[in-house]
Amino acid sequence: MKMRLTDEEIEKFRHSVDAFRAAMDIRSGMNIRVAKRVTIILRVGVASFAIVAIIMALLIYTLTTQMQSMIDVVQTMNRNFTSMSKNVETMEKSVATMRDNMGVMPNIVQQVQAMDGYEKGMYASMQSIEQDMAVLKGQMGAMRQDVNVMSQTFFLMDHAVQGLDGNVNRMSRPARLFNWMSPFQ
Repeated sequence: MKMRLTDEEIEKFRHSVDAFRAAMDIRSGMNIRVAKRVTIILRVGVASFAIVAIIMALLIYTLTTQMQSMIDVVQTMNRNFTSMSKNVETMEKSVATMRDNMGVMPNIVQQVQAMDGYEKGMYASMQSIEQDMAVLKGQMGAMRQDVNVMSQTFFLMDHAVQGLDGNVNRMSRPARLFNWMSPFQ
């Protein structure tokens, strides 16, 4: 027994086939769009990796070129700290002299006339301290400039070192492999 389809059923069947074909066309278009987007993402990723590699090379270059200036700044600071230490010792001696000069005045009322001699010693000590303070002030200004230069250098180095931190082991792998293969160990 053959079953005959009515015109209405045939029309519904055609409509279903057309809807299925349209759905398949939409699905095919979506697959193509997804493939294009994945390709764009991969290209952007490779370009980003290349940019990161260039930045790393620039950071390494910056670190190597700034190293000498940082060494110079540290040496200058070392000289300034040495000079400052000598000035502090001189100040300590002046303060000790002041203490000795003031220590002999136990009774101010009775020692008013003796104060004149001590006052001269204190005046000389104060002049010595004033001179030491002027020198110290100049050295502190120079040291402040050196610290500013160091701060800028450390800022640049900090960024460079942060970039280098993760790549040091990766970059040393070939050398470690060579050391492992070397017969001279």
